[in-house]
Amino acid sequence: MPKTLLLLFSMLLFVAACQDKDALIPPPSKNYSQSATTQQEDFLYELSIAKPTFTVGEPIKITAKLTYVGPAQNVTIYHGGSPFRFNLQETTRNFEIPSAMDTPLITRILERNVPYEEFYTSGGGYNEFSEPKLVEFMKQTMKGHFPKGHYIVKGSTDFYTENPNEQKTEYKPSATIEFYVQ
Repeated sequence: MPKTLLLLFSMLLFVAACQDKDALIPPPSKNYSQSATTQQEDFLYELSIAKPTFTVGEPIKITAKLTYVGPAQNVTIYHGGSPFRFNLQETTRNFEIPSAMDTPLITRILERNVPYEEFYTSGGGYNEFSEPKLVEFMKQTMKGHFPKGHYIVKGSTDFYTENPNEQKTEYKPSATIEFYVQ
């Protein structure tokens, strides 16, 4: 009997070791939607994705929009290379895909009720101390190829306005959405 138990236990270990390493089970969703909107004073920030599930190799289209809804015809905003940040977290492997930002000061005029929009472009990064799995993952995402998994997108804006007395008012609305790659 002990030999039979030992044989069964050995077979179980062998089967577990041979499991597909890419067959990752995503954690349960926090029920983020495909679109989220936040308002901060006279500005609406919207983060959206084309659909909730993509296949490996399919382009991921994430859109951020900023709309001025205040009383004036237009407003001037000041920001870095983009007013938008896209930080992604792949929850299956627990990898962060950070958003890089150029830091020139850009001036942009937003017309009332006319959205300014940008699309997510591939991001990520690693260094010589990063684990090999992270390096391979980042190489794929930096080319716009997302591996199978569950992704949470934490989008935000970062800009300011000035009044005639040159007093700055900072704005940092944010929103969160999610998607899957199968």
